[in-house]
Amino acid sequence: MGHFYELAESASPRTFCRAKPGPVRHFVMRAGSRGLLRLEWRRTGGADFYRIERTRDGREYECLGETRDTGFFHRVTVCRDPWFYRVTAVNCRGGGTARMVWFFERRGNGRNCLRAVPVRPGLRVNIYEAMPEQ
Repeated sequence: MGHFYELAESASPRTFCRAKPGPVRHFVMRAGSRGLLRLEWRRTGGADFYRIERTRDGREYECLGETRDTGFFHRVTVCRDPWFYRVTAVNCRGGGTARMVWFFERRGNGRNCLRAVPVRPGLRVNIYEAMPEQ
């Protein structure tokens, strides 16, 4: 006697991922006029897509979006609102790590603060700006 099986999924094999993808390399960020940010990076081997996130304190990140491209636009509308931005490569095993984050604070009149910050365990960052004497 035979059995009849209903296949809910395609019989084609899935791609296999051995490990999480590596860190995103050559990650740069550019600030345009009126708070428009352009995040760019190079492709990471084994990545299915990229997750763009931001945080204020480095602990809890909020997701801004996901893309398969190597670039992302984000508009910051509030002045004096500092954030750290990161991009991580993601595949079926999970998200990779970040080696670099960018600090951005929109200040208006083309005087935005944009700084690259390396990611190191236990690293605390204080960002100051020297004010010119008047």
